[in-house]
Amino acid sequence: MIYKLKYQGEFARSEWCGRELARLVTELKWRPDVFVPVPLHSSRVRTRGYNQSAKVAEVVSSMLSIPNTDALTRTRATVSQVGLDVEQRRENVLDAFSCDHNVAGRSVVLIDDVVTTGATLDACAYACWLAGATSVRAVTVATATNVQHVQPG
Repeated sequence: MIYKLKYQGEFARSEWCGRELARLVTELKWRPDVFVPVPLHSSRVRTRGYNQSAKVAEVVSSMLSIPNTDALTRTRATVSQVGLDVEQRRENVLDAFSCDHNVAGRSVVLIDDVVTTGATLDACAYACWLAGATSVRAVTVATATNVQHVQPG
């Protein structure tokens, strides 16, 4: 399902994914100030035509009546994380994101399609934290086993 959303433009799949993430956020009793989708680099958006995480975030935002913002920017193109080990993934996304200050003083929930090692989400969370977010959490549609997280600082 995620492959079809991500690579084949089957946007209707973002509806189901968004509903499931909205249900999860509600069950967890999270009340973030804002949802922030994990961004793609502009070159990847041009190639693919869209950001699948942004499509899912739009649904979650609409269902929970919580704003969705593109506060994060991927500042440099990175190679695909597919096939990279944990350390290679962390190095690949190191300093690859910046966050505008619209998140300052706000609680953020990042939205992504898949988490494998957590390297991308950690890098995004760190950028939000540097921009002044009071808390950063994340939800994803799917996860791989052995996810490892690094605390900022």
